[in-house]
Amino acid sequence: EQFPTLAGARGYYGGLVSLHGLTRGQGNCPGSAVGEGTYNQGGPTVGRVACYRLDDGTPTVVWTNEPLRVVATMIGTKATPKRLLAVWKEAGPYRRS
Repeated sequence: EQFPTLAGARGYYGGLVSLHGLTRGQGNCPGSAVGEGTYNQGGPTVGRVACYRLDDGTPTVVWTNEPLRVVATMIGTKATPKRLLAVWKEAGPYRRS
């Protein structure tokens, strides 16, 4: 979802992080199945990413793209956390120059 303001995107993402019991900057996402941190696309930090499992154990990745004011979610209903993270690393959105 694209937000009209960066503050709106950050607030929505922060709510999801809190809802799923994560603490900002703890854990090793995108390196493991649970955690929250920043990511980049080969340069400066682009946004934040959270990895967690839903109540039924389904792995989930939520991330922001701050330049685009986007918050996106990927749910791996049949994927392992490792596979879901591999797919996430290839997902957009990307800003093209």
